[in-house]
Amino acid sequence: MRIREDEELKRALIEDLKGRFTHREGIHLTDLIFCLRKAFFSKTTQEAFTEERILLYTIGLGWQDKLPLPNPGQVFEEEGIKFSPDGWVEKDDGRIFIEVKSTRAKTRDPQEMKHWVDQLKGYCALGRAREGVLVALHLMGDYRNRKAELKVHRFEFEEEELEEMREYLRGRKEALEKALESREAPPPEPSYQWECNDCPYKDLCKEARSHEEEGKEEEEKHEG
Repeated sequence: MRIREDEELKRALIEDLKGRFTHREGIHLTDLIFCLRKAFFSKTTQEAFTEERILLYTIGLGWQDKLPLPNPGQVFEEEGIKFSPDGWVEKDDGRIFIEVKSTRAKTRDPQEMKHWVDQLKGYCALGRAREGVLVALHLMGDYRNRKAELKVHRFEFEEEELEEMREYLRGRKEALEKALESREAPPPEPSYQWECNDCPYKDLCKEARSHEEEGKEEEEKHEG
């Protein structure tokens, strides 16, 4: 028996998977809850799909597609901001938005996964809903026994925090639109501690910061 690694077939499979992740038009909720510089680069440069990113996205979508979600794939737009919950239901007292996640992070309190909560809260804020459901598959469980674990949490948001989120998203949208219009990247201001390490545009960001620092130095020389 002979075994060899087929790199050519592997590249073809990766390219096929890459073609399934298309560039999104317009401004989306997820552009606004993460670093605006990341959103700017995603809209002004070629999408940075690494092999790892493609594979992890594929795992997440495969898990999501197996769930019996109501009304999947619908794109909403409110106040010029698009958002696409993984599912939603209509009740007598309003909609309930559903978001599905998979992660290698250990099982923990959902409030520790702030970006998930902000995304769900954003759906509710823009969609004028009070309730949301978060379905999370923790692939490695709590790390002690490494058994996959499913957690489902229902959120009920207060109107005050939803209005705060709406105001926050409006301001972020305005800042991103100005940056895109001027073609000048907004400052690097990650919303979450882990963003920079996980950013597909970190090399571009470092390059931009280097140019910005050089520009400041030149200005200081002229002023001096």
